Amino acid sequence: RMSCLQAGARSCQEEMTTKPIKCIQINLNCCKAAQALMHQMAAEEAVDFVLTSEYNREEGPNWYADTTGKAAIVNINKARLDKEGLGEAGFRWVKVNGLRLYSCYWSPN
Repeated sequence: RMSCLQAGARSCQEEMTTKPIKCIQINLNCCKAAQALMHQMAAEEAVDFVLTSEYNREEGPNWYADTTGKAAIVNINKARLDKEGLGEAGFRWVKVNGLRLYSCYWSPN
């Protein structure tokens, strides 16, 4: 039997307290009101990350956006990331607790 440290956890306490990551995905259609409601819903539903497309504007350092401003990942609780991927046209990714999250945008046109 491997110890939690041998299994890759930073500490035994972390191994015992790691909870599932809760995400939601939403297209905001560049709407300021929809973006405000996104924050309200994230708080009500105890969401950790929002994967969004067509957002109104970035709101600070916990927003990880692609180079076109069409896709972003919002780190609602400012969780410590394992790695932050570079933004490229149409997608962005972050890695948290060994899981890589992507937000992508593909134009319907």
